[in-house]
Amino acid sequence: MTPERIEQERNAFEGWFYENICGIQLPLNKSEIGRYCNFYTEDMFTAWCAAKSHAEQSEWISVKDRLPESSKRYLTFSSFYMRIVTAYYSVDRRMWLGVCRTDGITHWQPFPAPPTTNPAA
Repeated sequence: MTPERIEQERNAFEGWFYENICGIQLPLNKSEIGRYCNFYTEDMFTAWCAAKSHAEQSEWISVKDRLPESSKRYLTFSSFYMRIVTAYYSVDRRMWLGVCRTDGITHWQPFPAPPTTNPAA
């Protein structure tokens, strides 16, 4: 998340916190590095950001609606295995390739962004 986005999420979190947790407008003190001094509050904010990030991940896309536009690996759902598997989609060959059977792939989505240790990301 960008610093601006973190600030937006912090404002939304604090509004939710005051309305649902605290009930009164006590100051949520922060350290000089911007973290909440109360570690429970900091943990709640971290969980808030993680949930927000997860919710923003792309939804499953039906192969009937569209196929990937780039040749690379994707998360896929296999109706053959009835589970999520990774598979490579070849745009040139217009087919899924993988270690497992790929003829039963019904849905796909890009991989989420990898985790980062940079709090501003």
